[in-house]
Amino acid sequence: MSKGQTWITRREYPPDRFRRLSEAAPADLPYGERVERLCEALSGSPYRANPLDSAPGDPEAFSVSLTAFDCVTFVEEITAMAAADSEEDFLTRLRRLRYEDGRVDYFRRRHYFSQWLSGNEAEGRMALLDVPNLPPRVWPRTLSVLTALGPQSESVRGWPKAAFPRLRPRVRSGDVAAFVSTRRDLDYFHTGLLIVRGSHVLLAHAARERRMRRRRPSIGRRTRRSCRRCRDRCRRSRRAS
Repeated sequence: MSKGQTWITRREYPPDRFRRLSEAAPADLPYGERVERLCEALSGSPYRANPLDSAPGDPEAFSVSLTAFDCVTFVEEITAMAAADSEEDFLTRLRRLRYEDGRVDYFRRRHYFSQWLSGNEAEGRMALLDVPNLPPRVWPRTLSVLTALGPQSESVRGWPKAAFPRLRPRVRSGDVAAFVSTRRDLDYFHTGLLIVRGSHVLLAHAARERRMRRRRPSIGRRTRRSCRRCRDRCRRSRRAS
């Protein structure tokens, strides 16, 4: 707990949920393998829209599900759990991923995924994929989807989908992929975790199934095909060791 701050931790999962997931992905395994196993264990979980539903002026609760997700909570809960060696360590890591300086407050929450990436990069948890002679492109954005936060200028970094063959040799299981929006008022429209299986790269994510009202986390198509379907750019960040 941060000095001088108190908050409500809302654990929205059964008492044995963390233990069961830990048994599926033991702490003595490498990070990437733990990510793979957690994605498999959580495949088919229900999608939950707007899981962090507090509003400005309301008390901000630190909510943890481990049972239902949107695309961002799926990424951050698995990222935190794959690096943790206990439930309390998991909660601490998750809180620091989600909130600036780990302080549970609506206005310190990393609402936009560009801020989630850059904030965690600045704090040493993430690193933009380093590809020699292939610097990321930058797309300027004025983020204004969340009116309570006011307009915010951001430089969104990433690579066009055509660059994927050059990125592929550096991709590792557990890397974070984020898909750049074509909208001028939004940074990324979707995110997931990359899983490397032989010569294939898969995207594990919480996404809407066709003709289905509910979304479920799943391990999807090869990332290159996924990028083609989205017709957008993508960014890949690696968890810093």
